[in-house]
Amino acid sequence: MSITTKRPGLLPFPADLVDGVLYPYCEEEHVGQSVWHLKAFSRLIDMLAGLRRNRPDSGVFGDIFVYWERGNNQKYVAPDAIVLPEVDEPERRRNSLRLWEELTWPVFVMEVLPETRSSFDLTEKMAYYRDEMRIPEYFVCDARTHPMSVWGHRLVQGDYSRIPPELDGRVWSEQLHAWFGVGEDGWLQIWDALGEPIPAHLEALEQRDEALRRADEMAWRLEMAARRAEAAEARIRELEAELRRREDPQ
Repeated sequence: MSITTKRPGLLPFPADLVDGVLYPYCEEEHVGQSVWHLKAFSRLIDMLAGLRRNRPDSGVFGDIFVYWERGNNQKYVAPDAIVLPEVDEPERRRNSLRLWEELTWPVFVMEVLPETRSSFDLTEKMAYYRDEMRIPEYFVCDARTHPMSVWGHRLVQGDYSRIPPELDGRVWSEQLHAWFGVGEDGWLQIWDALGEPIPAHLEALEQRDEALRRADEMAWRLEMAARRAEAAEARIRELEAELRRREDPQ
């Protein structure tokens, strides 16, 4: 049940009422971000969705309140991107993520550092991901400079260990089987396990998939036509041989 409520001295804010507990899903005070941050965030969500498009049970969520303790609406984070495996109905609308309802747990989280509150993402939020939620991988994109920079952490024995980047600066995600780094244009980029860049827009990705499908279909048709031509030529040779035998009584 979604309702609008208010705290003393604050503007009304929307919240879900679950088992008598209100779970807000909107900031009480909007924090403005630059065009750089918004574009990097949008690219990140599109690329993650594209990366996971062949995993229909995978949930990619962005800028959503995440609660991890049933009945406790004081502990929550709003990551820029969070990935959950084996989600029931990942496309279903959710005002917030209440993890005890999802019956799964996040494996990857990523923050795009804004001009403001960047220290919060690198301290308090990181501590939540590491100590309380114990998310296996925590990645960061610094959108405050151009070109941007990307680094990642992996949970090792209860602490986040910095993932060594490759010589080209790319960082490998074991959980998503993908590379994260900065493209030639200076923006955040994700590559699949084979090194192919993931398009930043789902429409472009769908167009590429359709082009590949049509190319595969055309290749199949050409192969079938070649096989039919070979069969026809073989049949002609058989008929010619039979005709020669009939014309030569010896």
